Amino acid sequence: MKFDRRPVILAAGLLLFSACSDEKIEWGDEIPQAATIPAVGSIPVCVGPGPDPEEWACLWYQSFDAVVVAGIDAANLEFAPSIIAHSNYPDDLHDECEVGNVAPVISLDVTILHTFSGELERGQTVTVRFGADQDWYPLPIHATINGIDADDPSHDWDEIEPEDIDWYVKEEFFEPGKHVGLGLFYHTDPIEAWSTTVQPLFFFGDDGLDYQERGFPCTPSPWPGASLEELEQHLEACPTMDEADERRESIKTNATNNPRNYIATNCFVGD
Repeated sequence: MKFDRRPVILAAGLLLFSACSDEKIEWGDEIPQAATIPAVGSIPVCVGPGPDPEEWACLWYQSFDAVVVAGIDAANLEFAPSIIAHSNYPDDLHDECEVGNVAPVISLDVTILHTFSGELERGQTVTVRFGADQDWYPLPIHATINGIDADDPSHDWDEIEPEDIDWYVKEEFFEPGKHVGLGLFYHTDPIEAWSTTVQPLFFFGDDGLDYQERGFPCTPSPWPGASLEELEQHLEACPTMDEADERRESIKTNATNNPRNYIATNCFVGD
Protein backbone atom coordinates (compact mmCIF):
# COMPACT_ATOMS: atom_id res chain seq x y z
CA MET A 1 0.00 0.00 0.00
CA LYS A 2 1.24 3.48 -0.87
CA PHE A 3 0.65 6.30 1.57
CA ASP A 4 0.31 10.00 0.89
CA ARG A 5 3.39 11.44 2.57
CA ARG A 6 2.92 15.03 1.57
CA PRO A 7 1.33 16.07 4.90
CA VAL A 8 4.32 14.61 6.72
CA ILE A 9 6.84 16.56 4.68
CA LEU A 10 4.83 19.76 4.72
CA ALA A 11 4.65 19.47 8.48
CA ALA A 12 8.40 19.54 8.67
CA GLY A 13 9.45 22.83 7.07
CA LEU A 14 12.46 23.90 5.06
CA LEU A 15 16.18 23.05 4.67
CA LEU A 16 17.94 21.07 7.47
CA PHE A 17 21.10 19.55 8.91
CA SER A 18 21.98 17.15 11.70
CA ALA A 19 22.63 18.76 15.09
CA CYS A 20 23.80 15.60 16.84
CA SER A 21 27.37 15.02 17.88
CA ASP A 22 29.24 12.15 19.53
CA GLU A 23 31.78 14.54 21.08
CA LYS A 24 31.21 15.08 24.80
CA ILE A 25 30.86 18.73 25.79
CA GLU A 26 32.76 19.95 28.83
CA TRP A 27 30.73 22.57 30.68
CA GLY A 28 32.54 25.27 32.65
CA ASP A 29 31.34 27.55 35.42
CA GLU A 30 30.14 30.27 33.06
CA ILE A 31 26.80 30.12 31.23
CA PRO A 32 27.62 29.83 27.52
CA GLN A 33 26.05 31.81 24.70
CA ALA A 34 22.32 31.37 24.13
CA ALA A 35 21.19 28.81 21.57
CA THR A 36 19.11 29.91 18.61
CA ILE A 37 15.55 28.75 19.09
CA PRO A 38 12.68 29.07 16.62
CA ALA A 39 9.64 31.16 17.40
CA VAL A 40 6.47 29.50 18.60
CA GLY A 41 3.29 29.80 16.58
CA SER A 42 0.74 29.27 19.35
CA ILE A 43 0.45 28.10 22.95
CA PRO A 44 -2.53 25.72 23.26
CA VAL A 45 -2.37 25.31 27.05
CA CYS A 46 -2.12 28.79 28.53
CA VAL A 47 -4.13 31.44 30.29
CA GLY A 48 -3.69 35.17 29.89
CA PRO A 49 -1.35 37.14 32.14
CA GLY A 50 -4.08 39.08 33.94
CA PRO A 51 -3.87 42.68 35.16
CA ASP A 52 -0.57 42.34 37.09
CA PRO A 53 2.27 41.16 34.84
CA GLU A 54 4.69 40.64 37.74
CA GLU A 55 2.16 38.52 39.61
CA TRP A 56 1.61 36.52 36.41
CA ALA A 57 5.36 35.98 36.05
CA CYS A 58 5.59 34.66 39.62
CA LEU A 59 2.70 32.29 38.92
CA TRP A 60 4.21 31.16 35.61
CA TYR A 61 7.61 30.32 37.08
CA GLN A 62 6.17 28.67 40.20
CA SER A 63 3.87 26.38 38.22
CA PHE A 64 6.75 24.26 36.84
CA ASP A 65 8.25 21.20 38.48
CA ALA A 66 11.68 22.65 37.70
CA VAL A 67 13.06 25.86 36.16
CA VAL A 68 16.63 25.58 34.91
CA VAL A 69 19.27 26.92 32.57
CA ALA A 70 20.71 23.99 30.65
CA GLY A 71 23.55 23.41 28.23
CA ILE A 72 22.58 21.56 25.06
CA ASP A 73 24.57 18.36 24.57
CA ALA A 74 22.62 17.17 21.52
CA ALA A 75 19.43 17.82 19.56
CA ASN A 76 17.79 14.58 18.50
CA LEU A 77 14.74 13.31 16.64
CA GLU A 78 12.16 11.06 18.27
CA PHE A 79 9.88 8.83 16.23
CA ALA A 80 7.90 7.28 19.09
CA PRO A 81 5.56 7.16 20.82
CA SER A 82 3.14 8.35 18.17
CA ILE A 83 -0.53 9.19 18.12
CA ILE A 84 -2.84 8.94 15.14
CA ALA A 85 -3.02 12.34 13.43
CA HIS A 86 -6.25 14.25 14.11
CA SER A 87 -6.96 12.03 17.13
CA ASN A 88 -6.91 13.40 20.68
CA TYR A 89 -7.36 10.10 22.46
CA PRO A 90 -4.47 8.91 24.64
CA ASP A 91 -5.54 5.32 23.92
CA ASP A 92 -4.29 5.92 20.38
CA LEU A 93 -0.69 6.26 21.63
CA HIS A 94 1.53 3.65 19.95
CA ASP A 95 5.13 2.50 20.34
CA GLU A 96 5.38 2.54 16.54
CA CYS A 97 3.51 4.18 13.69
CA GLU A 98 2.55 0.95 11.93
CA VAL A 99 -0.36 2.32 9.92
CA GLY A 100 1.31 5.20 8.10
CA ASN A 101 4.24 7.59 8.29
CA VAL A 102 5.49 9.40 11.34
CA ALA A 103 6.68 13.01 11.49
CA PRO A 104 9.37 13.05 14.21
CA VAL A 105 9.66 15.55 17.05
CA ILE A 106 12.72 17.06 18.72
CA SER A 107 14.25 16.09 22.03
CA LEU A 108 17.21 17.77 23.70
CA ASP A 109 19.89 16.04 25.74
CA VAL A 110 20.92 18.71 28.22
CA THR A 111 23.20 19.23 31.20
CA ILE A 112 21.81 21.35 34.04
CA LEU A 113 23.93 24.49 34.51
CA HIS A 114 21.76 26.45 36.96
CA THR A 115 18.59 25.63 38.90
CA PHE A 116 16.06 28.30 39.87
CA SER A 117 13.57 25.83 41.33
CA GLY A 118 12.99 22.09 41.55
CA GLU A 119 15.25 19.18 42.34
CA LEU A 120 17.38 18.99 39.20
CA GLU A 121 20.99 19.68 40.15
CA ARG A 122 23.90 21.29 38.33
CA GLY A 123 25.75 18.69 36.28
CA GLN A 124 22.74 16.38 36.03
CA THR A 125 21.85 15.26 32.50
CA VAL A 126 18.28 14.81 31.34
CA THR A 127 16.39 14.45 28.09
CA VAL A 128 13.74 17.07 27.39
CA ARG A 129 10.92 16.01 25.08
CA PHE A 130 8.77 18.19 22.83
CA GLY A 131 5.49 16.92 21.39
CA ALA A 132 3.92 17.47 17.99
CA ASP A 133 1.86 20.36 19.41
CA GLN A 134 5.05 22.39 19.96
CA ASP A 135 4.25 24.79 17.17
CA TRP A 136 7.77 25.84 16.07
CA TYR A 137 8.12 28.60 13.49
CA PRO A 138 10.03 27.98 11.36
CA LEU A 139 10.00 24.25 12.03
CA PRO A 140 13.50 23.11 12.99
CA ILE A 141 13.33 19.68 11.35
CA HIS A 142 13.12 18.62 7.75
CA ALA A 143 13.97 15.70 5.44
CA THR A 144 15.63 14.55 2.28
CA ILE A 145 14.17 11.84 0.07
CA ASN A 146 16.79 9.62 -1.53
CA GLY A 147 19.29 12.40 -0.85
CA ILE A 148 17.19 15.14 -2.48
CA ASP A 149 15.50 17.89 -0.48
CA ALA A 150 11.92 16.97 0.38
CA ASP A 151 10.58 20.20 -1.12
CA ASP A 152 12.05 19.38 -4.55
CA PRO A 153 9.14 19.18 -7.04
CA SER A 154 10.73 16.25 -8.87
CA HIS A 155 9.61 13.71 -6.25
CA ASP A 156 7.09 11.11 -7.34
CA TRP A 157 5.05 10.80 -4.16
CA ASP A 158 3.39 7.55 -5.28
CA GLU A 159 6.80 5.86 -5.40
CA ILE A 160 8.26 7.02 -2.06
CA GLU A 161 8.77 4.43 0.67
CA PRO A 162 9.35 5.24 4.37
CA GLU A 163 12.97 4.07 4.16
CA ASP A 164 13.58 6.68 1.45
CA ILE A 165 13.02 9.54 3.91
CA ASP A 166 15.89 10.87 6.05
CA TRP A 167 14.92 13.37 8.75
CA TYR A 168 17.35 15.73 10.44
CA VAL A 169 17.59 18.86 12.63
CA LYS A 170 18.46 22.24 11.17
CA GLU A 171 22.00 23.13 12.17
CA GLU A 172 21.06 26.74 12.95
CA PHE A 173 18.78 25.76 15.85
CA PHE A 174 19.52 24.24 19.27
CA GLU A 175 23.27 24.29 18.73
CA PRO A 176 25.20 21.93 21.03
CA GLY A 177 27.45 23.83 23.42
CA LYS A 178 24.97 26.68 23.93
CA HIS A 179 22.33 27.26 26.59
CA VAL A 180 18.55 27.41 26.83
CA GLY A 181 16.23 28.26 29.71
CA LEU A 182 13.59 25.63 30.43
CA GLY A 183 10.46 25.57 32.54
CA LEU A 184 9.88 21.83 32.89
CA PHE A 185 7.08 19.51 33.91
CA TYR A 186 7.79 15.93 34.94
CA HIS A 187 5.19 13.58 33.50
CA THR A 188 4.52 9.99 34.56
CA ASP A 189 1.36 9.19 32.56
CA PRO A 190 1.25 7.71 29.98
CA ILE A 191 5.08 7.62 30.06
CA GLU A 192 7.79 9.26 32.18
CA ALA A 193 9.37 12.32 30.60
CA TRP A 194 10.59 15.85 31.24
CA SER A 195 8.92 18.31 28.89
CA THR A 196 8.19 22.01 28.53
CA THR A 197 4.65 20.92 27.61
CA VAL A 198 4.27 23.65 24.97
CA GLN A 199 5.31 26.47 27.30
CA PRO A 200 7.74 29.03 25.81
CA LEU A 201 11.49 28.76 26.35
CA PHE A 202 13.68 31.55 27.71
CA PHE A 203 17.35 32.50 27.46
CA PHE A 204 19.94 35.09 28.43
CA GLY A 205 21.06 36.93 25.30
CA ASP A 206 23.29 39.93 24.76
CA ASP A 207 20.58 42.13 26.29
CA GLY A 208 19.80 39.82 29.21
CA LEU A 209 16.64 37.82 29.87
CA ASP A 210 14.46 37.17 26.83
CA TYR A 211 11.81 34.68 25.78
CA GLN A 212 10.97 32.56 22.80
CA GLU A 213 9.45 34.84 20.18
CA ARG A 214 5.67 34.88 19.78
CA GLY A 215 5.02 33.01 23.03
CA PHE A 216 2.14 35.33 24.04
CA PRO A 217 -0.01 34.98 26.10
CA CYS A 218 2.18 32.61 28.14
CA THR A 219 5.37 34.67 28.14
CA PRO A 220 5.93 36.70 31.31
CA SER A 221 6.53 40.36 30.50
CA PRO A 222 8.35 41.88 33.51
CA TRP A 223 12.07 41.89 34.19
CA PRO A 224 13.22 42.22 30.55
CA GLY A 225 16.97 42.24 30.23
CA ALA A 226 17.55 40.80 33.71
CA SER A 227 20.74 38.89 34.31
CA LEU A 228 20.61 35.36 35.64
CA GLU A 229 21.35 36.63 39.14
CA GLU A 230 18.69 39.36 38.86
CA LEU A 231 16.06 36.86 37.69
CA GLU A 232 16.90 34.66 40.66
CA GLN A 233 16.41 37.65 42.98
CA HIS A 234 13.03 38.45 41.39
CA LEU A 235 11.87 34.86 41.78
CA GLU A 236 13.02 34.68 45.39
CA ALA A 237 11.02 37.85 46.10
CA CYS A 238 7.83 36.37 44.62
CA PRO A 239 5.09 35.57 47.13
CA THR A 240 3.91 31.97 47.17
CA MET A 241 1.21 31.66 44.52
CA ASP A 242 -1.50 29.23 45.60
CA GLU A 243 -2.75 29.05 42.02
CA ALA A 244 0.58 27.59 40.84
CA ASP A 245 -0.27 24.06 41.97
CA GLU A 246 -3.62 24.24 40.21
CA ARG A 247 -2.03 25.49 36.99
CA ARG A 248 0.65 22.77 37.14
CA GLU A 249 -1.89 19.99 37.57
CA SER A 250 -4.14 21.42 34.87
CA ILE A 251 -1.32 21.47 32.32
CA LYS A 252 -0.15 17.96 33.23
CA THR A 253 -3.68 16.56 33.13
CA ASN A 254 -4.24 18.15 29.74
CA ALA A 255 -1.01 16.56 28.52
CA THR A 256 -2.07 13.13 29.77
CA ASN A 257 -5.28 13.52 27.78
CA ASN A 258 -3.39 14.80 24.73
CA PRO A 259 0.18 13.38 24.63
CA ARG A 260 1.03 15.63 21.66
CA ASN A 261 1.44 18.36 24.28
CA TYR A 262 4.63 16.81 25.58
CA ILE A 263 5.94 13.64 23.91
CA ALA A 264 3.88 12.23 21.04
CA THR A 265 4.66 12.43 17.34
CA ASN A 266 1.98 12.45 14.67
CA CYS A 267 1.29 9.19 12.84
CA PHE A 268 -0.23 10.01 9.46
CA VAL A 269 -2.55 7.24 8.29
CA GLY A 270 -2.52 6.16 4.67
CA ASP A 271 -5.53 5.58 2.47
